[in-house]
Amino acid sequence: MNWYYRDGDQQVGPVADEAMRALIRAGAITAETPVWKEGQVDWVTLAQTELGTLPPMPQAVSAPSRRFTWKVLVPVVGVVVALLALLIWWLHGRTDQGTNSMESLCRAADRGDATAQCNLGNCYYNGHGVPMDKAEAVKWYHKAADQGLADAQGHLGICYHFGDGVPMDKAEAVKWCHKAAEQGYAAAQSELDKLR
Repeated sequence: MNWYYRDGDQQVGPVADEAMRALIRAGAITAETPVWKEGQVDWVTLAQTELGTLPPMPQAVSAPSRRFTWKVLVPVVGVVVALLALLIWWLHGRTDQGTNSMESLCRAADRGDATAQCNLGNCYYNGHGVPMDKAEAVKWYHKAADQGLADAQGHLGICYHFGDGVPMDKAEAVKWCHKAAEQGYAAAQSELDKLR
């Protein structure tokens, strides 16, 4: 399920569920942040969604009192060191995996795989694994949309609707959202309702 959220005046997305949860836990998205996902009629605050119950990242521990003892510090430091080691291990693994995954994704997209082209468009749109470049995202969405992939057609319609990577063009937005909606892509139908 793809999510979209607002960061000031900017619309950010599509964002996968897992990435959205990570942003919430990191505090980048708060309960008051406007969000939208496929199937919703309109934007709502995060607190009004099923993700609104996720706990934010824990806050920093306050300074110890004067009654502080080493018995308290030793276990806390041990846990913090273990968590940092785990985080470094995880980040290293994710970096290696992300590079290989991005290379594989680019090869598949270059071979003409419509799903890979749409996913590469999402990477460029959101700046995941590559620098954010909405015009490049639109290029990949077009390639996949021309092959009839409903997700890409819907994303392309949204790009034309908001002028992301292309000049704002209501007629093109309607055209691409209509094609995607005909294939049952719910987000495109929602966009069509807004465009009419």
